[in-house]
Amino acid sequence: MELSKETKIGIIGLGSMGQPIADNIIKAGFHLIFFSRTSKTVDYFKPKAILASSPVDVIEQAEIILFVLPTEKEVKEIVSDAKNKLSQKTLINLSTIAPKSAVKLHKLVKKFGGEYLECPMSGSRKPAIDGTLLLLTAGDPEKLSSLTSLFSSFSRKTVYCGEIPNASKMKLANNLLLITLFNGLMEAVNFAKQIGLSEQEYLDMIDSGPMANPVFASKHQKILDEDYSPQAPLRLVYKDSRLICDLAKEHEVSIPLFSKHKKLLKKGFESGLGNLDIISIVKELKKK
Repeated sequence: MELSKETKIGIIGLGSMGQPIADNIIKAGFHLIFFSRTSKTVDYFKPKAILASSPVDVIEQAEIILFVLPTEKEVKEIVSDAKNKLSQKTLINLSTIAPKSAVKLHKLVKKFGGEYLECPMSGSRKPAIDGTLLLLTAGDPEKLSSLTSLFSSFSRKTVYCGEIPNASKMKLANNLLLITLFNGLMEAVNFAKQIGLSEQEYLDMIDSGPMANPVFASKHQKILDEDYSPQAPLRLVYKDSRLICDLAKEHEVSIPLFSKHKKLLKKGFESGLGNLDIISIVKELKKK
């Protein structure tokens, strides 16, 4: 059954990803309820959406609630505070969290009469703005199918992964490769520059050859401009690297190469690069 545009959609988390997702949901014609502690965000959304008094109020007013928060800690706190308001509510978590946490949230929401769906997103701010994110979904397939029109307002495709927490597992497996690509790209660019090659020519070569891909292309101009404004903030990439390593340890999986990437990200985070884009890791690579 197709979702009615009269359905009240709530969103909690209006940061670099949540804001464009909310914009696209509004453009698609849905009624949006939001909460923000930032006056600038409130001023931006108030003319076109309903302002709630708190995250719990968002859950109380809306029928379907999207979480776009940086870590599982924030999601857990809000769900725990709102547990008596969860009956008949559908909670959709777009955040990347540990699979164990996804299972706990699923059980908690179900205990209080609600439905929990995990839909971690693959993509950074630019795809969020363009409405071309990839969603990895897990949970009740019929419920997820009923949300197609909502998901298509801010994503290009959804991939059903099965039962919870398979979507969280899939996202971490995806990010293992993605983070390796980011770190590998910056190591290669730094290597090329240090041996006397032109960054421009090197990146043009990548974009013209068999290694060309959207991930590298999205960073091409930012690298040349030394533009470290965050699309994928290093602090969140480092957070995901910790989740990946924890999951590998839990399942006794060897990931020696990625473990080194995590150590590099840790150095970058501790050096103060956390709020910059992942490509800022080159600053760590340049250290003697």
